[in-house]
Amino acid sequence: MRVKLTGESANFSNFLLSVGNGSGKTQAASGGFKQELPADLFVRKKDDLIRFVFQDMTLDADWLSSRAIMCATNSSADEINDNVLSLMSTNDEKEYKSCDSVEENEHQYPIEFINKLCPSGLPPHRLLLKKHCIIMLLKNLDPQNGHYNGTRYIVEKLHSHIIDATVAVGPHEGKRIFIPRIPMVPSDNIYPFSMSRKQFPVKPAFAITANKAQGQVLKAVGVYLQEHFFSHVVVVVVVVVKVVVVVVVVVVVIVIVVVVVVVVVVVVVVKVVVVVVVVVVVIVIVVVVIVIVAVVVAVVLLVVVIAIASTKLSAVVVQIDIPQYIYSEIWIKSTPWVQR
Repeated sequence: MRVKLTGESANFSNFLLSVGNGSGKTQAASGGFKQELPADLFVRKKDDLIRFVFQDMTLDADWLSSRAIMCATNSSADEINDNVLSLMSTNDEKEYKSCDSVEENEHQYPIEFINKLCPSGLPPHRLLLKKHCIIMLLKNLDPQNGHYNGTRYIVEKLHSHIIDATVAVGPHEGKRIFIPRIPMVPSDNIYPFSMSRKQFPVKPAFAITANKAQGQVLKAVGVYLQEHFFSHVVVVVVVVVKVVVVVVVVVVVIVIVVVVVVVVVVVVVVKVVVVVVVVVVVIVIVVVVIVIVAVVVAVVLLVVVIAIASTKLSAVVVQIDIPQYIYSEIWIKSTPWVQR
């Protein structure tokens, strides 16, 4: 990332350097893993985030295609897309409904239930679009001419059976395409059945996920952090749980071995009744296991609570002005503490 060293941009570039070098002000209570942001650089409401990025909403194609809101999940992106779409003043809109089907056991799954599903990589059953809105292609149609998964378009006309659109940004900007309805299946099927959806392979792209934002050229960007963007918290919790489980297993094995050795010594040397010894051993083992399990559960819950509390963020805004592909001004708006 390159930032012009003038005015507020210079201050922000120095702030980024301090974050990267670990020399910025951090929150000591969390072990120094949270970086403090200036108090004037965050918003707390989703509507404020939308207004910041799409203020003075116009139908100009260049203006619309130069800004977007990045989200952590598809559900968040869909929610913001609906809100932004409602702000467009045009009345030229169409609603397209998909034709869904199940390949096997179709009598067990009502079509109304299938319509409500929206797995990753598929458009929704109810697709609402407006003329001049921004859409993103979800499937590769013609990669050689720039019509591939992740390409953003400006809607020119909405027909019953095709969508007339032009590429919004990038090396293929201005190229026209007529998008048809095509049958699609989820790339990662998480359901106990195989479904198919015939729909236009597009969705509104005022808000997009962070993965889809890679390679995009934007002048104003909002970052919506209602959910976690990164999986490091989950990874840390999983690692801690695995370590605790290993330790518990080792301790239990050691306790069992020690108890068995003691029992053998007592029976052979002291010649105590075996039944009494076995009862005592079982009681000791049960008590030890209960204590260990209680400790493990307490540690895991503590780790989860700390992880969630330390990474829970509210709405974040990033404004990026990019003349000639050089970042000249960047604003990050988030809660005062943000995960470094």
